[in-house]
Amino acid sequence: MQTQSFSSRFLQTVLLAFALACIFTLVLSALAAALVMGGVIPQQKISIAASAVNVLSVFLGCVLVIRRSPGQKLLYALAAGGCYAVICVTIRLLFLGAEPGRAVPFLLCTAAAALLAGLVSCRQKPRSTRRRR
Repeated sequence: MQTQSFSSRFLQTVLLAFALACIFTLVLSALAAALVMGGVIPQQKISIAASAVNVLSVFLGCVLVIRRSPGQKLLYALAAGGCYAVICVTIRLLFLGAEPGRAVPFLLCTAAAALLAGLVSCRQKPRSTRRRR
């Protein structure tokens, strides 16, 4: 059996965390939209809800993938969060016409969520390979 190199495992893990973060973003955005339409979240708080959706999606996407990966979990989480942030900011600037100054809080929140996910994943004890009866 052929072993994977570090770079291919790294890229695979980062892309999987990014994809999972995008899926969580879609699901949590639909939930937030339903809460806004239902009147639970006032319309003045939509930007806060959007920030919460992004932070939660990056955190959950990184934690669920990174906790099973071997090695440098903090590096994996920061790379996945950075990839998510760069692509989201690019989409916002090119297609949605957002102001460049509004990207800074989003980048800081995304970096904090990825850092927290990496730290949580690093603190978890590795599972033993033997099963106890």
